[in-house]
Amino acid sequence: MSQVTNEEIQKLADMARIHVTAEEGEKLAESFDSIIAYVDQIRGLETDDAGAVSSAPYNQYRNDSTEAGSTYSRDIILEDMPLREEDYLKVKKIL
Repeated sequence: MSQVTNEEIQKLADMARIHVTAEEGEKLAESFDSIIAYVDQIRGLETDDAGAVSSAPYNQYRNDSTEAGSTYSRDIILEDMPLREEDYLKVKKIL
């Protein structure tokens, strides 16, 4: 005997606003039964003597490093600019 009935499946489907046929409802009821049986099996496990975790969690981070500086130096960039005044780039006035 199924613990979840087809009517309950239909009520859930209505609340979720999905269409479930009678055949799909039967299959879902069987799926619910297997899930409930698995949860009952897990509930029956004795965990009192399980003990603590043997290793503490640790933070693993990447060791990527970037070297100071860049492949493009400021002077090279300034040399490529068509309009400049000393160390500033000149652009056309927008307003």
